[in-house]
Amino acid sequence: MQYLHGQKPKVIHSDLKPSNIFLDDAMHVRVADFSYAWFLSDEEKALTGETGTYAYMTP
Repeated sequence: MQYLHGQKPKVIHSDLKPSNIFLDDAMHVRVADFSYAWFLSDEEKALTGETGTYAYMTP
């Protein structure tokens, strides 16, 4: 996520949860299910709306 948030524009996953995180044979982390992902430009400072899985949303 740090890599994706460091891109221009930032990539926001919006549904990060254990079932969307996988390990390959070499134990590298793979993030899946970018269906709710979107780009956040430098001008946008806040996220709005409720997207993703309720139990894993930030408070």
